[in-house]
Amino acid sequence: MPSLNFPTSPRPPEATAGKPRGYSKAVFLALMILPLAGCLATASDHPQPGVPSQPPVESRPADTIQDIPTAEQRWKARAAASYRFQASQLCYCLPEARAPRIIEVVDGAISKVRMADTGQPDPSPPDMLLKTISEWFDYLQEKSRIETATVTGTFMADTGFPRRISVDLHPRMADDEFSVEFSGYLPAEPAGEN
Repeated sequence: MPSLNFPTSPRPPEATAGKPRGYSKAVFLALMILPLAGCLATASDHPQPGVPSQPPVESRPADTIQDIPTAEQRWKARAAASYRFQASQLCYCLPEARAPRIIEVVDGAISKVRMADTGQPDPSPPDMLLKTISEWFDYLQEKSRIETATVTGTFMADTGFPRRISVDLHPRMADDEFSVEFSGYLPAEPAGEN
């Protein structure tokens, strides 16, 4: 059997135990501490596409509310029968599903769905987004009756228009939660007022 020769250390093993070879203490410490610097960054410092993020409570605008029944009452009291708004589904899904849509409502029913970036009609919008604002409130009420569900929202204080809603049907189930962001609420002008 051939003999294997390994280089020997000029110092006995007990003299070099725990000490880096060939590096100064400063370089060694820098190499040990530098990877930890990334741990100090928060998730908001590095947003990831499609990952829902909730703004911290202290940064929420003063003109919003979180109480769903109050928001629904305000929406019913002030909502126009015809309006448009933009909705974006926040999920771990394909970019096409997350793309913002402009939803047009005429006389309380969805009349048109367009891609927000192009203005072109959306031939196959996600079913989840095909709701009027009143239907979104009905949906939130329905899901809040589920014992394990967590239903939250942020709404404009004056109109009750949703800014963001989130539903998690069960805290121990993966991929059952979703969020939708809303923007660009614009009531239609009455006919003849151009």
